[in-house]
Amino acid sequence: MNKIQKLSTMAGCLLAVACRSSAQPTESIQLKLNNLLGKVTSQTGESKAASTAIETEAQIFAWYDTLAKSFKSGDRTRIVSAFAPDYFELTVGQTKEGRDEVVKRWKSEPAMRGKNENGPGPVLISKLVIVGEKARVEGYWYGTWRSFPDSKDQQEGGMTWEYTFISEWKKTPKGWMLAKTLNTEVTDSTPSEDKMKVAHAALKAKYKRG
Repeated sequence: MNKIQKLSTMAGCLLAVACRSSAQPTESIQLKLNNLLGKVTSQTGESKAASTAIETEAQIFAWYDTLAKSFKSGDRTRIVSAFAPDYFELTVGQTKEGRDEVVKRWKSEPAMRGKNENGPGPVLISKLVIVGEKARVEGYWYGTWRSFPDSKDQQEGGMTWEYTFISEWKKTPKGWMLAKTLNTEVTDSTPSEDKMKVAHAALKAKYKRG
């Protein structure tokens, strides 16, 4: 019997005693019961958090491979949980944004909130290399988002965006965490989208994802 099962059993015993002794648990039994249930809930939460840790190279790839789906479903928790506390990224305009600023920007863009049928497209990974305690990921991301009018006098607007990126992950006691990302403009020397798709498909086959 593991620690969580033992705590649950103890809580059950206390509840049984309370039910036999009176219609309502005494204050002391209720207090012990609440404390035990709190421990069970806390440790169960910790177990769930630990199970979402990114531990392998394949899981790093999976994080990118499901990124667009996570955005469109509104599941930003899964995305942000991979960010290191000191995560930052440089935008195409070379503006540095910290972890909180990136999340705030996502919340401000309709497509990032999963409200539109358009929005982020799939992330295409062209390279994933691990050397010691660091992992380097190179890829391409694109998408569109729309801004909806607040009144009849305004027109619906929007924009399309695309960029290549280089990201660095670091190995920590909590698993692999995303440390930084450099976003760059797409230029004539950037590999075509078709070539990016081929490279991504090869990595997907390597990690046996579909």
